[in-house]
Amino acid sequence: MASLKHYLRPNPAFVKQLTFLALPIALQYLIISLLNILDVVLIEGLGDNAIAAVSLANQVNFVTTMLGFGVSSAAGAFISQYIGAGSSKGVRKTTALSFLTIGSAAVLVAAVTLSFPKMMMHIFTSDETLVQLGSRYLPIVAPTYLMTGVTTLLSTLLRCTGRPKLPLVASLVALSCNSLLNYLLIYGIGIFPRLEIAGAAVATLISRCIEIMMILLFVYRVCEKQYRPHLRDVRALDRVFAGHFYRKAVPVILNETVWGVGMAGYNMIYGRMGAAVVAAVNIASTLEQLFTVAFQGLSNATLVILGRELGAGSFSRAKLHARQICLWIWIIGALVGLGMWSLSGIFVGTLFRNVTPETAALARYVITVLAIYAPFKAFNFVNIVGVLRSGGDTFFGFMLDTTSIYCVGLPLCFLFGIVLKLPLYVVSPCVYLEEALKSIFGLRRMLTDRWARKFVKEGAYAD
Repeated sequence: MASLKHYLRPNPAFVKQLTFLALPIALQYLIISLLNILDVVLIEGLGDNAIAAVSLANQVNFVTTMLGFGVSSAAGAFISQYIGAGSSKGVRKTTALSFLTIGSAAVLVAAVTLSFPKMMMHIFTSDETLVQLGSRYLPIVAPTYLMTGVTTLLSTLLRCTGRPKLPLVASLVALSCNSLLNYLLIYGIGIFPRLEIAGAAVATLISRCIEIMMILLFVYRVCEKQYRPHLRDVRALDRVFAGHFYRKAVPVILNETVWGVGMAGYNMIYGRMGAAVVAAVNIASTLEQLFTVAFQGLSNATLVILGRELGAGSFSRAKLHARQICLWIWIIGALVGLGMWSLSGIFVGTLFRNVTPETAALARYVITVLAIYAPFKAFNFVNIVGVLRSGGDTFFGFMLDTTSIYCVGLPLCFLFGIVLKLPLYVVSPCVYLEEALKSIFGLRRMLTDRWARKFVKEGAYAD
C-alpha cells in the first residue's frame, strides 16, 4: 500500500515538469480537435456523402502524417537524450536527417496523389459518388503533406528544447484561419466563391502555409542558436550516424506508418459498408479526438522527460517516473471514457442535426464503444509513445502495434463487416478488442524495465 501511495503522490517538481510540457501539447491537440469538429460541422451541411468523401480522402493525409509523426517521435527520443547528454551537435544532426526522411516520403506521396487522385480514392471506396467528390479535394491538399511533416518535426524540436507553448500558438493561429476560410469558401459567403468540398481543401492549404511559416520563425528567432538546424548539418551527416539513428528510428517510422495504414484499412472496410457507416465513425472519432488530447499531451511529455533522464544516466528516476505516469493514465482514461459517454447524445444531437437518424444512432453507439475502451487506449498511448520510445525499445512497440491491428483488429473487421456483412453494432466492439490485448503485453514489457536504456553516443557527436 505504501508503494501505491508513493506512485500516486510523486515529487512536486516532477509533476510541475510534466505539466509544463504536457499542458501546452494537450491544449494544442485540443484546439486542433475543436477546429476539426467545426470543419466537420461545416461540411456536414453538404450531406452525408460530403462527410464520407472528405473523411476517406483525408486517409491519404493521415497515413503520411503518421509517417511524419513516426520520424518526429524517433527524433524526439534522440533529441531528448542528446540534450540530457549535453550534445547540441547530436540534436542538429538528428533534426537534419529527420528532415530529409520526412521530405522524401511526403514529396513522393504528394506526387502520386496529384497524378492519380481517383485511383487513390478507389483504394478506400467503390462508391463512385464518393470517388468523384474526394478527387476534387485531394489534388489541392497534396502539397500540405510536406508542410505538415516539417511542422511536426520542428514542433518536436521546440518542445524538447523547452518551448512547448510555441507550437500551440502556431496551431491556434493557423487552424483558426482554416475554420474561418472553410466557412467562407465552402458556402461562398460575401465576396468569396462557393467551392464546397474544394473550398475546404483550399482552406487547409492556406492554413498549413501560415503554420509552417510561424514555426520556422520560432525556430530561427527564438530557439537557442546551438539547436537551430542548418544546411551544413545535412552536409555533416555520415553513414555511422545515419545507421545509428535508423536502427532505432525505423521501427518507430514503420510503427506509425503501419498503424496509419491499419487505420486506413478500417476505413476501407467501413467505406464498403455504406456512407452512413463512414459518416458515423467519422463523427464518433471527432469526439474521441476532443477527449484524447490528454493522452497525446502526456505521451509526448513522457517521451521528453524520460529521454532526458536516460540521456543523463538517471535510470532509477526514469523507471520510477514511468510507473507513476502509467498508473495515472489508467485513471485519466477512465474519466475520459465517462466524459465521452456522458456527452455523446448532446454532441451528436446538437452539432449533427442534418445527418440521417441512422447515422446519428450509429455515431452514438460507436462513441459508447470508444468510451469503454478509453482506459486501454490511454495506457497504450503513453506506454508505447512515451515510455518504450524514450529508451529506444522501438522494435517491441512496433511489434505490439502491428500484431494487434493486423492479427486481431483488421481480420475481425473484415470478417464481420465484409464477409458476414454484419452491422456496425457487431463490428465496432470486436475491432477495439486489439486495444485491450495490446495493453496486457505492453504493461508486462514496461514492468520488466528492459526499455530503460541510454542509446545515444555523445562521445562521437560531442560539440
